[in-house]
Amino acid sequence: MFGAPRLAPESLWSRLARNLKTITNDQGEAMKKLPSKEIVLRHYSYCPKSGFFKYARNTSKKKIGEIPKPYSCGYIYLHIGNESYLAHRVAYMLCHKDPGEFQIDHINHVRCDNRAHNLRAVTNKDNSRNASITRRNKTGFVGVLWREDAKKFRSHIMIDGKEIHLGYFETLIDAVIARMKANKKHDFHKNHGML
Repeated sequence: MFGAPRLAPESLWSRLARNLKTITNDQGEAMKKLPSKEIVLRHYSYCPKSGFFKYARNTSKKKIGEIPKPYSCGYIYLHIGNESYLAHRVAYMLCHKDPGEFQIDHINHVRCDNRAHNLRAVTNKDNSRNASITRRNKTGFVGVLWREDAKKFRSHIMIDGKEIHLGYFETLIDAVIARMKANKKHDFHKNHGML
């Protein structure tokens, strides 16, 4: 039968507790506690105007002055010791303060654009109100779709996890106008739905 569960040795539990350096944001993503400014600047230099990080020391693979490249997801990661950190979170910390549980929004939607004026600390709710249009969108406008059964364009908006139906419209323009009015009413960022 099943015996009592085996407990890990005390040393494993103490190591886990010691290495627990993460907090969780509103989406449940683990975000690492950021290193101090001093530690970051030993490994990288950062220019707030250009948003570029550059290696501040030579490694076996990188030379001083090289710029880290974005990953396929579009984000840049900074590697310090055995840890990786999202560059936009580190950039925000260097210019302002540790964002803690807040997400860092790229205002212009370009994930590797880490210029200081392009980053803002926001809640998950605010970040979702400045989202890029998805690839599967067929009309080119967030919250507007063609309903074949009705032979009309449908406009809708998500507020606090609930879908609000804005109406059916004969023309795409009318559906988009309805959605734009709803965006303004509910304080969506002006870049919401842009590419």
